[in-house]
Amino acid sequence: MAVDLVSRVNPDFKVHGHVKVEVRNTDGSLAQCEEHDNYVSPFVYGALRKVTNSRFMQLAHVSSTSTTVTTGLAGITPSIYMSKGLNTGLTLTDYAGVANERERVIHGNALAYGGYGASSSADDNGSFNPAESYQRANSQRFVYDFATTQANGSFQSVYTTMQSSDFEYIYSAGLLYKNVDFSKGIVNDGKTLIYTHDSGVTVMAVDEFINWIQGGTPVFTDHPLGEFSSNSRIAFRRGELWWAPGYKSYVYHAPLSDLTNPTQVTTSNQVNSVCWHPKRDTFFTIENVSGTWTLVERSTGFAQLHTFTIPSTPSGNTNLTALPEEDSIIIGGRVFDIDDNANVLESRQKWLGSYGTNYSSFHGCFMGDFLLDNYYLGLDLGTQYFSRARLDNPVIKNSRQTMKITYDFTMPPIEWDE
Repeated sequence: MAVDLVSRVNPDFKVHGHVKVEVRNTDGSLAQCEEHDNYVSPFVYGALRKVTNSRFMQLAHVSSTSTTVTTGLAGITPSIYMSKGLNTGLTLTDYAGVANERERVIHGNALAYGGYGASSSADDNGSFNPAESYQRANSQRFVYDFATTQANGSFQSVYTTMQSSDFEYIYSAGLLYKNVDFSKGIVNDGKTLIYTHDSGVTVMAVDEFINWIQGGTPVFTDHPLGEFSSNSRIAFRRGELWWAPGYKSYVYHAPLSDLTNPTQVTTSNQVNSVCWHPKRDTFFTIENVSGTWTLVERSTGFAQLHTFTIPSTPSGNTNLTALPEEDSIIIGGRVFDIDDNANVLESRQKWLGSYGTNYSSFHGCFMGDFLLDNYYLGLDLGTQYFSRARLDNPVIKNSRQTMKITYDFTMPPIEWDE
């Protein structure tokens, strides 16, 4: 990735995290206890080495001697840009896979959630315990309690994440952004960045984009495209730009070096959206198949390979984003794992842009450690979670038991930006 921001932390900088899960019977006796160190996402480290902000870990809000947790820090506001740290909530899932440093998605079926400062009686929510939680200069402890009616079932992964008040939504952690007109698409290959406007695309080097969002003068080239509008969507594969004009039974593609004479590829259905999936080296489209919007996987020559029924999405939004290293895709802000054996989409937590409200779905692309959000043309953290603890054994809880989850973080001192 050709991002050259000034490194702000030592390359050997590490955060140590630890999770403890205690399940107790109603008489107070211990039914099960599982402990495990957290696996901190390498995307977190990559981003912290380039962009540091004290709000990212919420460490600037307390003094070096304070042990008080202020629950108001996590309030959802109309603009939530950097309003809370990525590690202040949790998600419990049944995912038992080993740690994979290229995973960005919270995998598995979610059993329950916890939100920083939140108290809840819902069956799938826990309550934050401020009395046992604390924040110090370079360490944090977050404690969540689950009543007999809550989190009943089984889980094996504890993810720490940026949780919204709706719990099933995950907000991306905003790092740098540029307020420009709303864009309907953004793609990159690590060196070149392309985003859309009403009549075509704007092309600029990734290094120039980074310089621009940090206050520099933009250097870019606008390219008008034929049959292109605000309904058009773009994909970028190995130097070639593809675009769907919008609600047409064909797409176009042309090398980025010559966009004046594109090739038209006819499809049997209306195409609403398109993206390229790097891991699978295939295209995904949203197409109107017999009156139903359907996810279609196509080869690099655009031959149809598979079709998937799309479960419900936020506000019917059908923008597409592919996860670069996982068999997953984002449709209108909802993350889906692609189950090739059953040929179905498995719903995961929603992924929302950091600059909007609970209902603004993310649409953009990934670039190394970062996520490029086209809602405001900015750099977000390129992962849904801060850390994950894969417990050695599944935790099993029933309606005659309570549960306490404690997770701790310690980290070396950092000269944080305010």
